[in-house]
Amino acid sequence: MNVPLAAPTQIETSTGDVSFASARVEPWIAMIKALLVVVRLIWTVLVVGAATLIGAVLGWAWHGWIGAIALGTAGFGLGALLAACPEVLLELLAEM
Repeated sequence: MNVPLAAPTQIETSTGDVSFASARVEPWIAMIKALLVVVRLIWTVLVVGAATLIGAVLGWAWHGWIGAIALGTAGFGLGALLAACPEVLLELLAEM
């Protein structure tokens, strides 16, 4: 069933404010967008968590508590960068 999408129309509310009614979005498009948000969230949590854990474990093994805190923080920053740009991480994995 194809539903024609209407252009946004201007609507005046009871308080006198002007807002725009958005066009109807197909349900499957909204579902795909929601799925992409969930996948990106899972990716970010996994990458940041793994980088932080690896940094903390290596820091603990080499330098004790101070090393665990320092390398855990560095791992968190690196994980955040890799989560924001997954192409970089995938390129590094492809080169190995």
